[in-house]
Amino acid sequence: MPSHRTATVIVLAGFALAPPLAEAQEVNGDRVRYEMTRATVIFEPGAFSPDDMGRFALLADRGIEDVDTLLNHATPGTRGGARIMFVVRDSVQISRSFRRTILLPADRVRRQTAPYLHETTHILVPMKESCLWLSEGFASYVQSYVAERIG
Repeated sequence: MPSHRTATVIVLAGFALAPPLAEAQEVNGDRVRYEMTRATVIFEPGAFSPDDMGRFALLADRGIEDVDTLLNHATPGTRGGARIMFVVRDSVQISRSFRRTILLPADRVRRQTAPYLHETTHILVPMKESCLWLSEGFASYVQSYVAERIG
């Protein structure tokens, strides 16, 4: 009997420690949308399981906060007042950012190699195109620093 009780405690402890998942706010024919505190994340229907979409939506939202924390912004995740939109699609071949939108290849998100922190840095710290080497170098540095030390 004690072994049954021990197994129950382990299962309950594992459940209690599991991170909460985000829930989709919109599911229709061409997209699944997650509205988070700092991010809106759009997926193609059927491209990911609901759990995987929820996990990435939380990761993207947390990534914005972590980059803001490193950059010492006064109100983390709200620079400019609007959420950052992440669009994850199979048709996207290369990651890129513009205005407050980040496009990510679905394959890279599946493999957990999507440069969401790098692209978030481009949104939060826009630089002129004439300084491409500085912009890319800084975004790469922030991505590495945040991934290794903050999140």
